[in-house]
Amino acid sequence: VDVAIADAERKQPPRASSTPLATLVFVAGVQDIDDVLQGLRRSGRFDPNWLRPLHGSLPPDDQRRVFEVPPPGTCKVVVATNVAETSVTIPDVSFVIDAGLEKIVKYDDHLGASVLRAGYVSQASANQRRGRAGRTRPGVCFRLYTRRRHEVMEASRPSELLRLNLEGLCLHATALRVMPSS
Repeated sequence: VDVAIADAERKQPPRASSTPLATLVFVAGVQDIDDVLQGLRRSGRFDPNWLRPLHGSLPPDDQRRVFEVPPPGTCKVVVATNVAETSVTIPDVSFVIDAGLEKIVKYDDHLGASVLRAGYVSQASANQRRGRAGRTRPGVCFRLYTRRRHEVMEASRPSELLRLNLEGLCLHATALRVMPSS
């Protein structure tokens, strides 16, 4: 993401503590996770053993690694997709960096098919992401987009039923013999 930090939302500033503080970074997809982690490793500023990916296709054992607590003086960085928005609370997260992007499946009228595309999250999702900072301790969220961008985001994301072509889903379910054929 090639943008400056344009908006920092503060809940309560984290205080100096002997308790390790973690950072949660939200990006759009798995490739973005890999790119960010690779850049952090190359920087030499972070212990590579405490750089953690988090996305839905990770095996459960790898997903559980985000809950490990690093030794004092070590910074843990979790780079995640929107899977970390609501379904996970990582207790030691004090900082959230939100790129404001996600990948969602939408039906494309021109292509006549459902496609996976990156786009801006909704305001509701952005607020969920902000809420990940300081769930169990004081926290700060840095948004990598402007307040103006936030104001023009959708208030909430429409249901998948409204975004997808259900014919394809029904055909797929029939092919898997999940639904009886007519």
